[in-house]
Amino acid sequence: MKSKIFIITGTSGAGKDSVINKIKEKGLDFVWAKTTTSRPKREGESEGNPYHFVAPEEFQNKIKRGEMIEYADVYGIYYGMERKNIEKFLNTGKPIVVRIDIQGVPTYKKLFPDSVCIFIAAPSFEILEKRIRQRGKDSEEAIQKRMRAARNEMEDAKSNPLYDFIIVNEENKLQKTAEIVVRILESYGQK
Repeated sequence: MKSKIFIITGTSGAGKDSVINKIKEKGLDFVWAKTTTSRPKREGESEGNPYHFVAPEEFQNKIKRGEMIEYADVYGIYYGMERKNIEKFLNTGKPIVVRIDIQGVPTYKKLFPDSVCIFIAAPSFEILEKRIRQRGKDSEEAIQKRMRAARNEMEDAKSNPLYDFIIVNEENKLQKTAEIVVRILESYGQK
């Protein structure tokens, strides 16, 4: 059985990684195809957790060699999916979960038209800004840039047919959000 791809996307600070970590805890049998990034590792991160880390020059070389399915420059840092990271899972029969930037959604939907796209949204812009600030990883300028982008992305999500589901990750309801995502995966026969 061919594996189905489930795309997790959304605005910065909406809780995409938190949702993925919660569905991992639920014991659902899926594979997580990890993104490759050119950003440096942060404290507590290691190769493959949560990304594959490469130098910016190596990322650009991967683009030139055609090794990337999709990629995006997100606030000056490259993120993308290497072809090999998807292809090795396509015939396992297990759902493949990918966490990608919104910029990559059209490419995925073109290459994998039966993929299911789940947009994770924050309940409000105020809560979104609070979450981004609490991470303590961005300058004021970067926070304002992320908030401007989030407003555009949220507006686009409401009418964009590429998004199969929009799930609001309510404050202090991460468990509920993860359960909704699990039900979506299960509803497509991926148990």
